[in-house]
Amino acid sequence: MRKEWLTPQRIDHICKSTRGLRTKTSDFYSSVASDDHDVILITETWLCDDIDSLELFDERYLVFRRDRGSSSDSCRRGGGVLIAVKKCFNPCILDLPGSDLEAVWLSIKLNHRQKMLVCVVYFPPSSRADTYVEFFDCFENFGFFDNILICGDFNLPIYDDFGNNKNPLVIELSNFVNLYNLAQFNNTFNCNNKFLDLILTDIDFSQISVWHSDKPLVPEDKHHPALSISICFVADHPNRKNVNIYRYDFRRADFLAMWCFFREIDWSFLLNFNDIDKAVFSFYNCLNDVFSRTVPLRQTVTRRFPFWYTTETRRMLKRKARVRRLALKCVNPDSVDEFRALRSAVKYSIQKDYNTYLRLTEKNLISNPRKFWSYFNNTKHNSPNSLYYNNVCYENDGDIANAFADYFKSVFKPSTNYDIKNEFKSNCVGDFVKIDSVTYDDVVLAIRELKSSLTVGVDNIPS
Repeated sequence: MRKEWLTPQRIDHICKSTRGLRTKTSDFYSSVASDDHDVILITETWLCDDIDSLELFDERYLVFRRDRGSSSDSCRRGGGVLIAVKKCFNPCILDLPGSDLEAVWLSIKLNHRQKMLVCVVYFPPSSRADTYVEFFDCFENFGFFDNILICGDFNLPIYDDFGNNKNPLVIELSNFVNLYNLAQFNNTFNCNNKFLDLILTDIDFSQISVWHSDKPLVPEDKHHPALSISICFVADHPNRKNVNIYRYDFRRADFLAMWCFFREIDWSFLLNFNDIDKAVFSFYNCLNDVFSRTVPLRQTVTRRFPFWYTTETRRMLKRKARVRRLALKCVNPDSVDEFRALRSAVKYSIQKDYNTYLRLTEKNLISNPRKFWSYFNNTKHNSPNSLYYNNVCYENDGDIANAFADYFKSVFKPSTNYDIKNEFKSNCVGDFVKIDSVTYDDVVLAIRELKSSLTVGVDNIPS
């Protein structure tokens, strides 16, 4: 099942089962990249640890997956769900330790006043009743949300209004829907005149609409028709421009003047500190004071498109965005047809650019291995902006680090093979580490081992 949100004020989705993405990664990536979806939900992903999320989604998204896992048992193959959310929505995963449900729950900020619980779930055929009950009971752990949106493949024999269905599992579902004041908005039958995919939400009917999609991201399964969902809400952060961020441009630095300034500094004051944190803070203050006088600033540019997009692809994407806005405003009846034509052309162009990029990367593997490892490393960065732990959502970097430390402390168990006789002897006291001496040669040796590069690190200083 896939759900796609296109704009902050108007959230558009596409929902369907993909019946496996393992063999469709390239085509799926092109489909996602050719549009501007805000949130994408998928069931029956059939993914495993060997397939990275950035083989499916570009850098705009944070991806949260629940893979079923690899197994030789046929009943364990397949399944799996995921939610991909644009980073601007600050998604926070809601974790339920110990749960075996194929489901992902997220908290998404619509604005400073509203937050929505978004869930994607998959129930395999012939799932037991206690599996459904376990899923329904999970919502008691999440606290208050302004809205709830559940999209999933429930695999239940629902032909019309499930409130009149006598199936025990459907009755359990009906009780859950009534308890949370939800409604079912999928009115598109599959090939067997059933509703396997359900859209459950407490959003007012005047703010949500659901219809059969004409443009799924992958070929449509007749048992799971693609669904478009549009949700309207008032946002206080849409379309805001990126905050200008300035960094030191060491490629244009005056290194001779920098060397002279550093030579005049008396560093002995650092020996007067008893607190290492304060000493490091003062040390960096001295560095930044010299940099401010010898290194010009440059504004960082937020990359709108992957670097391997051709100029023609970028031009068509910008044109498609303009035509789409006109189509939504119904300014020109021909805009809808032009938008559909551009959408197909953009998808083809992105697929062509991506294949060219992969082919050149493979071709230059021997002559330029650094380019290959750059591609490999770029597919490994997908860090969320927030962390949900012990029913608390942490968004500050320091709070996230402390929450991780707290979790690590709670699960850490000392090695049973630990022998105090082999303990390293030192003259350290408490939290203090005593270093007898650091010679000039030690410093020179450490500097020589640094890689010479003008690329800045996390402290905005190159090595």
